[in-house]
Amino acid sequence: MGVWVSQPISAYVALPPDVLKNWVVPRAIADWFMALSIQVPLILFGLLAFFLMATLIGATEHKRPNPAPRDY
Repeated sequence: MGVWVSQPISAYVALPPDVLKNWVVPRAIADWFMALSIQVPLILFGLLAFFLMATLIGATEHKRPNPAPRDY
């Protein structure tokens, strides 16, 4: 197995150089994100997907009306 050597995101992105030069903050965030271990982004994306699915399921469930109280 090889060793992962992180590269700046500009090494992977095929954009004009002026875009990468002018977008300093997004490039810095992307470089920091790429420098992390691959497990950290996978865990973060997994948690995000879990919460999005839970929200989607919660929003699409049919709410049952409460039954009328019984008079005995």
